[in-house]
Amino acid sequence: MHNTNLKPDNLEGKHCPPYASSAIMLLPITYYLLPIAYCLLPIAYCLLP
Repeated sequence: MHNTNLKPDNLEGKHCPPYASSAIMLLPITYYLLPIAYCLLPIAYCLLP
């Protein structure tokens, strides 16, 4: 890991790609939604005609 190259990017926040920051923000949300998705999957299959 090159910390020297990542430090200025993290401080400015301009060189970092937008999808990287959004993915980091969505990580905890996905962990919370995963069990909910598993619970809703069988319900969705039952509702399908």
